[in-house]
Amino acid sequence: MFMRALTASRFRSGFRLALVAGLMLPLLAGCGRLTTPTLHVRAVPAVPEPNALIEQSLWEPARPLRVELVQAGGQTLPAELRAIHDGRALSILLTWADPTESIVHQSWSWNPARQEWLLRTFANDRAWLLFPLTPAAPLDLLVPPSAQYDLWEWQSAWSNASGYADDKRLLVDHHPGPHPPEPREEAVIYSARRGGGFVQIGTLADEGLPGTIIGPRPPRSAKRTIVDAASAHPRAAGSIIDVGAQGDHRKDLSATTTIWETGSQRQPGQWFGETPLEDRPGSYYVEYYRLLHTEDLAADYQFEGRGPHRFAVAVFDVNRGGDPFISRPLRLVFSKLPDSGL
Repeated sequence: MFMRALTASRFRSGFRLALVAGLMLPLLAGCGRLTTPTLHVRAVPAVPEPNALIEQSLWEPARPLRVELVQAGGQTLPAELRAIHDGRALSILLTWADPTESIVHQSWSWNPARQEWLLRTFANDRAWLLFPLTPAAPLDLLVPPSAQYDLWEWQSAWSNASGYADDKRLLVDHHPGPHPPEPREEAVIYSARRGGGFVQIGTLADEGLPGTIIGPRPPRSAKRTIVDAASAHPRAAGSIIDVGAQGDHRKDLSATTTIWETGSQRQPGQWFGETPLEDRPGSYYVEYYRLLHTEDLAADYQFEGRGPHRFAVAVFDVNRGGDPFISRPLRLVFSKLPDSGL
């Protein structure tokens, strides 16, 4: 079981950060005694930006790393990682099985009694990549010292609208002493697991205009009763869109895109319906893309040299309780590419 927060408030994704920090405890503590799983990044001539197509031929040659993600209570979720680079950009493919996709985040729903469109918000499936910004950050969030992490968050039915992940920082502040600090907005406070005092954890979006925003209300004349609210920001810019991301749900990597039912219409390749037309198990395939070096040195992890680079993975499956499945610490190592700095 995990420690409960002393104070808590909801953060932007709609889940309580208490779940994340608590689950890091048993999974990421003391793992230095184990061999750290390594993701080998294959060198390729060019890494494509997300383009609405996850290409089987691009990813099959990359060496897979199979890891086990663990949830509170001991439930496990197998996942697979693959990675490629071209000396300029990095792309990571994260895969896990999920037969019960939760693919609606926010939608406009027509209310006939009130004769208006209402915005509805749902918990949705999500995936995180977490890179420490602070040297020697423990990846166990409830022990000293204070640390920051670069957080890449993909959200189903949200990130695909623009092709960008939510690029954030995870802020972990250790406060020694017998009394907890004043809570920040959208943060949570815990008793420290080691060394006494308290730990306050929150998130902070990178600077800029996000890739995905809530779109305008549909016109009253719209024929459908449910319309997805996710919309690409026409002026998205800044560090907040440093990470490209797109996801797909397929029977396997070679399968065609699932056909989804959106309202009364069939929409090939859309992520905004609630029910897959084909009743069969499937897996998420989420592709991340980022330049190895960015201009935001304070908020973004910089991939200097071949590594190893420490990181962790988390997956949120709404239909398995919504608590995150977390990896233990992983490391990423780049294959050498001629005529590059790696």
